[in-house]
This record gives sequence, C-alpha cells and structure tokens, in this order.
Amino acid sequence: MIPSLRWLRVGRSLFARQLILYLLIILLISGVMSILFFATAKCRLEDEIPQQLQYIARIAATNAPIERLELIRVGDERSRMVLRLKEKLSDIQEATGARNIRIFRPNGASLLDLDEDFPIGATYSLEQMTSKVLQKLHSGRSVNSRGYTDGTGQVLVSAFEPVLDAGGSLFAIVGVDAGGHELAIIGELQTRLYWITFGCVGVAFLVALLFARSI
Repeated sequence: MIPSLRWLRVGRSLFARQLILYLLIILLISGVMSILFFATAKCRLEDEIPQQLQYIARIAATNAPIERLELIRVGDERSRMVLRLKEKLSDIQEATGARNIRIFRPNGASLLDLDEDFPIGATYSLEQMTSKVLQKLHSGRSVNSRGYTDGTGQVLVSAFEPVLDAGGSLFAIVGVDAGGHELAIIGELQTRLYWITFGCVGVAFLVALLFARSI
C-alpha cells in the first residue's frame, strides 16, 4: 500500500477513536451534571413544599379547636357550627392555594372535608397514613410526605398536623394536600434534557463522521 494512503487511513482511524472518546466524555459529563442538578432541585422542593404545608395545617388546626371537633356527629353537615368551621377551612384553602384541607379521626373517619363526596363519618383510604406516620402523630409531632402519585396520576405532597385532646391523646388529624406541580416540572425537564443531550451527541457524531470522510 502506498505510504501516504496508509498514513491517511491511520490518521482517520485515530480521529474516529478520539471523536468517540470525546463524545463519550461529553455524554458522561452532561449526564452526571443533569442528574446532580435535578436531584438537588427536587430534594430542595420536597423539603420546602412540605414545610409550607405544615404551616398551613397548623393554621387550620388553630381554627378548628378540639372543643368543637368533639361535638361533631354524623349527619351534622348542615349544622351552623360545621358550616362555620368549613367556611374557615375554605378561607384558608383559598388564601394559601392548597388543593384540599380535611380533618379526620385517627381511624380515618372524616370530621370536616370541603369535598361533598366525603361527608362526616366517611372513611378515607390514605396510603401515606402508615403505622409509622400514625405513631408520630400520636406523639404530637407533625408529619409530611414526599411527592407521590395519586390514583389519577397527579403528583401530590401532603402534611399532617395532630389535634390532641385535653389528656394529650390524638383526637383528630388535619391533612393538607397540595399539587406537586413543581416536582412534575422538574421530572419533565430532566427527561427533556436527557433527550436533548443524546440528540446533540448524535448530531455531533454524524457531523464529525461526514467531516472525517471528507478528509
């Protein structure tokens, strides 16, 4: 083989190897940076949103004193006291932008809920209300959840505030839900960044390949 042609083939081979190596390095750096960035952003949001919900839950608990909650009975939906309590919860929900504020017994029976589908005495099915969560609430501590997906596919974040009776026992729980819209956006942006990174690497590879053939 002519020496000049052999040198050209070797040069193109080295160029292709270096090109693949550089592309792999770019892909690795982009992937690591995106993972770290979005993971950090998501963790901060998951810490900040529940704290805000806990504050809302405390406000709701303050406006629903134990003395009145103890008087609520099944069928009292239209009583003046219940309507007044619901009005306060509605004002708090509207002012804070929370998705739902509800008050229920430790066994899951509803006491106050702005959703008409859950009258007094209706039982909630809350997957996040685990035995560990209930234990913390019985000890008088507030609890919040990380972002989770409900039955409709929406991302939610919840916070729970205990309502204790005069003896210090858990009588009711104030639950506040908020849509994890920011968390969903973070996930969508992360997926898009992955696709953009792979697309850019693919385009760069094709361009470099065409350039190599033209040498």
